[in-house]
Amino acid sequence: MKRVLLIFCFLFCALHVQSQETTNYTITGKVIDAENGDALEYATITFNPKGSSQIIGAITNHKGNFEISVAKGKYTIIVYNFRYN
Repeated sequence: MKRVLLIFCFLFCALHVQSQETTNYTITGKVIDAENGDALEYATITFNPKGSSQIIGAITNHKGNFEISVAKGKYTIIVYNFRYN
């Protein structure tokens, strides 16, 4: 009987953890050139969660705007802009 109860408790706890929804937040912004104030089109933005090797990224549109969905947490944000002449 104790084994059945223990297995039931384990399964219930596992299902409870899986059923919890993670809340995502939508981050929007605009990347501009610090020197001349122009929008940086097609710049790459990466969100690196603290303590994780996961990388979440987005690319700005032709007006320098971006939108990305991330979970609650602390991130290191890096913007890359490659110019080819």
